[in-house]
Order: sequence, then C-alpha cells, then structure tokens
Amino acid sequence: MLPHLYNGRDKTFFFVSYEALKLPRQTFLNESVPSLALRNGDLSSLSGTILDPSTGQPFINKQIPIGQISPVALAALKYLFPLPNTGAPNAISNNFSTNFATPITSNQGDFRVDQNFGGRQTAFVRGTYKARDVDNTPSATGTILAGATHQPEIDYALVAAHNFIISPNLVNELRLGFSGQRILASNRCRRAGAGQGHRNYSFRIHPQAA
Repeated sequence: MLPHLYNGRDKTFFFVSYEALKLPRQTFLNESVPSLALRNGDLSSLSGTILDPSTGQPFINKQIPIGQISPVALAALKYLFPLPNTGAPNAISNNFSTNFATPITSNQGDFRVDQNFGGRQTAFVRGTYKARDVDNTPSATGTILAGATHQPEIDYALVAAHNFIISPNLVNELRLGFSGQRILASNRCRRAGAGQGHRNYSFRIHPQAA
C-alpha cells in the first residue's frame, strides 16, 4: 500500500530475497618440481647417459656446467617452479606440498510480484540474478605460481505469467520466460581481460488452456 497513490491490499503481493556465500576453502596439492640438484645441472639422479650436444660425449658425473644451461631454462626454473619443500633432499617426484587457496563467493538476489485482477485474472513476474566466483587449482599451466584458475559465472532468469479464467471449464495461461548464463575462465598468467568462456541464452513461451 502506498498512501494516496495505490491501495494493493489483497491485490498485490511481493517477495524479495538476498543470499550470499563466502567459502574460504583450500585444496591440498602434492606436485613434482625440479630438485635443487636438477636446477644446478646435476642429473645424477636420472638413469642413462647424458650427452653433451656440442661434443657428443657424456657429461662427467652427469653434471652439466651451469654456463651451458640456457638462460631461458634457468629463468623458467626460477619463476615458474617453486622450490621443493618435502621428501628426500634430491627427490624428483612428489617433492612439493601446499594448501592452495580455492575460495568460492556467491551473491544472489530473487524477487517475485503477484497481482490479482479481480476474481478471474491473476499475473506474476519473478526474476533471479546470481554472480558466482570460483577459484580452482591451476591445471592448464601446471605451476601454482601462475595463480588459481579464476572462473566467474553469471546466471539470470526472468519469468512472467498471466492466468485467465475464461469459463468454469476453461482456463488459459500465458507464460513467458528468459534465462541466460555467462561463464569465463582466466588466470594470472594471461593479460588483463583475457579469458575463455561461453554464454547460454533461452527464451520460452508457454500458452496453456485447461
């Protein structure tokens, strides 16, 4: 009821809700990263013969001189792989463990308005909007230093319906609906605004008579 403007008593009904989710979850990761020995060119933990590509001769004690290691490879080891923190000193597998932050946040709003038009006609409209953010462990990059895979999602829907009692034996309902979904995925290694995703939309009309 709006004083001096509209009296909707027993005619207009409405509902509004808001829901929020803040879930600070973590995912345990156990990965394999280059050991300290491997980073320094010591390949003694590997089987087989390691040959010097410039001479064709085996490296002495499977040790590659640091001057023969590509600066690009050294930079990749430094910036793309964390140092080992578990296992034997020269372990080359399952030697890094961490609790990786993978939080979920969600905000959703819903509403519905019903209207009675006398004793023979009713109508309603309802809508929902949800914004959801999920961080997952990095799978495409293979390194936690790339950051989590961020996946924002937006879902929304709107429905309107009109019911009309034509006669005691005939009732007509007209319903219109629209819904959509937008999902993206990105991580910190990509430039700002880059990502992959898809959109889904649907529109429906449902006339019914009974």
